[in-house]
Amino acid sequence: MTICPSSPSLFGNQSTLTCVSSCDLYEYYDSNRVCQQCDNICLTCFGSATTCTSCTGNLYLDGNDCTTLCPLGTYGVASSNECLSDCQDSYFQNDIDRLCYLICPSGYYGNVQTKKCTSSCPLGTYQDSQTVRCEFCDFNCLTCTGSASNCESCKYSWLVGSTCAATSCKINYFKL
Repeated sequence: MTICPSSPSLFGNQSTLTCVSSCDLYEYYDSNRVCQQCDNICLTCFGSATTCTSCTGNLYLDGNDCTTLCPLGTYGVASSNECLSDCQDSYFQNDIDRLCYLICPSGYYGNVQTKKCTSSCPLGTYQDSQTVRCEFCDFNCLTCTGSASNCESCKYSWLVGSTCAATSCKINYFKL
């Protein structure tokens, strides 16, 4: 194969033995501007077969390497297949598999306060099976279950059934 002209910038395609304007997916161009195969874990690469710029399948890009599990302190983002230090706003971090989830995996709920997947919701929230998140209890509820208004205990008043009622007890003072 002859060397392709550099102006306009063309690259040698080894399969067709032609000059092309860009290398195919899974390829990079070498110092001679000839298209070469990327390593099989790289969707795209640059400069060498193992310098990945994106990954195949369920792998996540960590620097220029593709990995199944992101390193500690980072989380795999499915939309970009990258390891990032933080999940996007609407996602929850799962410290078990170090991935970001829009809806946490089975047995876990998205804690809106910590932005993490948790197996038990904190005080003042309940496990909502519809949203799969820890949703806030009504203002007067200290704890609730199943819905925001199904109180189990109250912050400021008495529990009447499953509702926090206004304080209705009067204090009587007796003179001795």
